[in-house]
Amino acid sequence: MKSGRLACSGRIRTITVTMLITLFLMVDLAPAQMQMTASRRDMVSKERAQRMEAMIDKAYPGVSLDWDREQLVYPNGNRVSFTFQLYKELPQPNDNAVLVIASHTMNEKMKNDAVQQIQNFRGQPTEFPVCRLSLMRSAPYGRVLGYKEITIDVPDVPSSCSNVNFDYAYGSAGVLPPFSSAASAPNWPWVIINYTTLHALPDAWATITWAAVLDTDTLRWVTRLPVWFEGRRRDGKATVFAIHNDHGKSGGNEWVFSGYDGREENVPWQYRTACSAGDCRVDPRLVLDSVLSSGRWK
Repeated sequence: MKSGRLACSGRIRTITVTMLITLFLMVDLAPAQMQMTASRRDMVSKERAQRMEAMIDKAYPGVSLDWDREQLVYPNGNRVSFTFQLYKELPQPNDNAVLVIASHTMNEKMKNDAVQQIQNFRGQPTEFPVCRLSLMRSAPYGRVLGYKEITIDVPDVPSSCSNVNFDYAYGSAGVLPPFSSAASAPNWPWVIINYTTLHALPDAWATITWAAVLDTDTLRWVTRLPVWFEGRRRDGKATVFAIHNDHGKSGGNEWVFSGYDGREENVPWQYRTACSAGDCRVDPRLVLDSVLSSGRWK
């Protein structure tokens, strides 16, 4: 089993590559060894349960959620396994609403088959899961004030969304927030979405974890910055490292992205690309080509 790490809010935490697209329900559940007597729906607040159900109703009209079995139930009786991949809420005090951002998918077999095919060097699968984001503003009792959907802007590879950060999006994009307090923040702000992409290469596979800034108002991806890389070649050589960037502090119109493996004096990989504040979407292909041609593999 190969291991990697995921960056969330400037911190790197370990993940397992084969679980890149693992689905989980973001609620506080009792420990697995304890016998549960209450419904899973009762283990979250009534208001949050209503918001989750409202989002599912928007994403899958006419379909209900069986909380205890973690299944979507269709009007014809068909059932499909379902859990949220990520689920985060942001209270919005200016109008007593809540902004909800979630990611979800239903085809566990497709995920497993795609990961196995790529890691066994059998090329890119024809079918694979892609992170799909649902964005919803909700009033009390689950009344929907607005709903939107978007997929990540790397559509041609398997991907998994893992975290939403509401606090540092403008700084991550290199700009100042256009508001002074939470009360004056826009209803549809910029947010950071952490996602991981899985790439099939001729004689290698690689994962890149990204910190991408999404404008939830216009659904424009403002930035896409790599923060973690892991790969393995057919000959058994591998590489793994975190990626930092200088936000253009080196001058000019280029941002410098540097590999970092725990020792500040050791910069095993470096990549430069044209970027500017509020507009920096790094091309995955260029990152892959740069790492593949480096001496990072051992």
